[in-house]
Amino acid sequence: MDRFWTDVPPVTRAWSGAMSLTAALISLQRVKTVTLLFVPDKAFANESWRIFTSFCVSKGISLDLLMEIFYIRSSCGRVEDVFSTTHAILPERTVDAFDDTQRHTLRLFIDRNRAVDFLYFFIQVAASVLVVATVLYYRAGVGLFSLGHLLCRVFMYIDSQNSPHAEMNILGLFAFRRMYFPWVTALVDLVPNRAVREDVVKLIVLGDMAIWGNPKVWFYFTSIALGHFWWTCRELVLSNAHYDDDDQRRGVKRNAMLKYGVYKIDVAREFLMWLFIPPWYWVILAKIKNRR
Repeated sequence: MDRFWTDVPPVTRAWSGAMSLTAALISLQRVKTVTLLFVPDKAFANESWRIFTSFCVSKGISLDLLMEIFYIRSSCGRVEDVFSTTHAILPERTVDAFDDTQRHTLRLFIDRNRAVDFLYFFIQVAASVLVVATVLYYRAGVGLFSLGHLLCRVFMYIDSQNSPHAEMNILGLFAFRRMYFPWVTALVDLVPNRAVREDVVKLIVLGDMAIWGNPKVWFYFTSIALGHFWWTCRELVLSNAHYDDDDQRRGVKRNAMLKYGVYKIDVAREFLMWLFIPPWYWVILAKIKNRR
């Protein structure tokens, strides 16, 4: 049991611990589940604690709780394990101007603060979950009350894209690649649901759009959409499409542009860079830059 907790990275461990503690309090009837769920009318009025407790709430100590902690420990834990503030996310011109000593100092700082950097990313993703749940509540009349479950599925999607070709299996019977894991869990949950099945039949036969009023459908649609947004912006657009990891090629390109008086601003990269860089890096980069 000790290894179950010690082998988990710090942010994931804290989240799992908070969820376990909340479940224990609910099972001991110290608190009621309904007072912890995210209800925007109450959360933004006089019960602001719901904004935070909704990320840790469950139905008490049960098999569902164990499954949820397993999902958190595996998916979020793997994302945290490989998470790092790479040079692709940092200001390109500033970092390229560093000498070897400055680059080494920056690398040491990044390695030492990986957990804090991931916590910043974790808060960003959680905030996006909160915003979307609020918009759905007021605009579509759909209530997503347990934000922790939704956040877990977002990280599940990010993890599936980080290592899409890793093999997974269910009870040793059904093997598939990790890229399909979010879809498999969605189908396992949605197919047995009678209301969802009836809504699908109405959509196919009658063209009735009642399915978009079903919270379960919105739960999985939102989790996959948010997971795709965060993974695509950080890992695909910012770190690949708008960044060349060849230092020499970047330098040649920049010198050629300067030679002909061309100054280019990559608006997409600048926006995403400001979105993803933890604010303290601006201070650290300035300090390292002055160490000549």
